[in-house]
Amino acid sequence: MNRIFITSADIAQLEGISLGYARKVMRDIKKALDKDYKKKLTFAKYAAYYKIEINEIERALKQSEKRQNP
Repeated sequence: MNRIFITSADIAQLEGISLGYARKVMRDIKKALDKDYKKKLTFAKYAAYYKIEINEIERALKQSEKRQNP
Protein backbone atom coordinates (compact mmCIF):
# COMPACT_ATOMS: atom_id res chain seq x y z
CA MET A 1 0.00 0.00 0.00
CA ASN A 2 1.39 3.35 -0.99
CA ARG A 3 -0.89 5.57 1.03
CA ILE A 4 -0.15 6.88 4.51
CA PHE A 5 -3.56 8.22 5.50
CA ILE A 6 -6.72 6.19 6.04
CA THR A 7 -10.03 7.46 4.70
CA SER A 8 -13.60 7.06 5.86
CA ALA A 9 -14.17 4.83 2.84
CA ASP A 10 -11.34 2.55 4.02
CA ILE A 11 -12.85 2.36 7.49
CA ALA A 12 -16.27 1.55 6.02
CA GLN A 13 -14.75 -1.32 4.02
CA LEU A 14 -12.70 -2.64 6.93
CA GLU A 15 -15.51 -2.54 9.46
CA GLY A 16 -18.43 -3.29 7.16
CA ILE A 17 -20.27 -0.12 8.11
CA SER A 18 -21.86 2.76 6.22
CA LEU A 19 -19.75 5.68 5.06
CA GLY A 20 -21.58 8.06 7.40
CA TYR A 21 -20.93 5.85 10.39
CA ALA A 22 -17.30 5.43 9.29
CA ARG A 23 -16.94 9.22 9.46
CA LYS A 24 -18.22 9.11 13.04
CA VAL A 25 -15.77 6.34 13.89
CA MET A 26 -12.94 8.42 12.46
CA ARG A 27 -14.02 11.44 14.53
CA ASP A 28 -14.20 9.27 17.65
CA ILE A 29 -10.71 7.86 17.06
CA LYS A 30 -9.27 11.34 16.51
CA LYS A 31 -10.93 12.54 19.70
CA ALA A 32 -9.60 9.57 21.69
CA LEU A 33 -6.10 10.23 20.31
CA ASP A 34 -6.46 13.96 21.09
CA LYS A 35 -5.99 14.90 17.42
CA ASP A 36 -7.50 17.97 15.82
CA TYR A 37 -10.54 17.01 13.75
CA LYS A 38 -9.01 18.64 10.67
CA LYS A 39 -5.85 16.54 10.81
CA LYS A 40 -5.62 13.33 8.82
CA LEU A 41 -5.46 9.92 10.45
CA THR A 42 -2.65 7.54 9.51
CA PHE A 43 -2.99 3.81 9.03
CA ALA A 44 -0.47 3.40 11.85
CA LYS A 45 -2.59 5.40 14.32
CA TYR A 46 -5.72 3.50 13.26
CA ALA A 47 -3.93 0.18 13.73
CA ALA A 48 -2.55 1.24 17.11
CA TYR A 49 -6.00 2.37 18.27
CA TYR A 50 -7.48 -1.06 17.49
CA LYS A 51 -4.29 -2.88 18.54
CA ILE A 52 -3.88 -4.66 15.21
CA GLU A 53 -1.00 -4.94 12.76
CA ILE A 54 -0.90 -2.64 9.73
CA ASN A 55 -0.36 -5.75 7.60
CA GLU A 56 -3.81 -6.98 8.61
CA ILE A 57 -5.36 -3.72 7.40
CA GLU A 58 -3.48 -3.89 4.10
CA ARG A 59 -4.53 -7.51 3.55
CA ALA A 60 -8.19 -6.78 4.33
CA LEU A 61 -8.30 -3.78 2.00
CA LYS A 62 -6.65 -5.75 -0.82
CA GLN A 63 -9.17 -8.57 -0.38
CA SER A 64 -12.11 -6.17 -0.50
CA GLU A 65 -10.69 -4.53 -3.65
CA LYS A 66 -10.41 -7.95 -5.32
CA ARG A 67 -14.04 -8.69 -4.47
CA GLN A 68 -15.15 -5.38 -5.96
CA ASN A 69 -12.99 -5.70 -9.11
CA PRO A 70 -12.84 -9.42 -10.02
